[in-house]
Amino acid sequence: MAEMIKTVEYLASEIGPRPVATEEEQQAALYIAREFEELGLPAEIEEFQGSVSHKKTRLLCSALAVILALVSLFVPVIALPAVIVSFICAVLFMSEELGKPILSKFLDKGISQNVVARYV
Repeated sequence: MAEMIKTVEYLASEIGPRPVATEEEQQAALYIAREFEELGLPAEIEEFQGSVSHKKTRLLCSALAVILALVSLFVPVIALPAVIVSFICAVLFMSEELGKPILSKFLDKGISQNVVARYV
């Protein structure tokens, strides 16, 4: 039990937050793999493509909606298409916020990893 607490303390205080596909996440994976190796469990790190952040998609949706609203004030012909696109932006934004990514699956990709150890 004391070893687990030591590991959690190290990850929390020394490495800190570990967002997907960041250097901190990689450091944590290497640390955990070393911990498994010290216990005599062969460990390997498996890399995969992961969604990095929803910040870009939130920014894109918000910026597009605001720009369309401003342009439609000066060009009334695009008012209806602007409302439709703004509604689509709002739906995409809410899907990201509610944990059902649509747009970020295509925009934000990075290398993440799993640490796998096998007890034989």
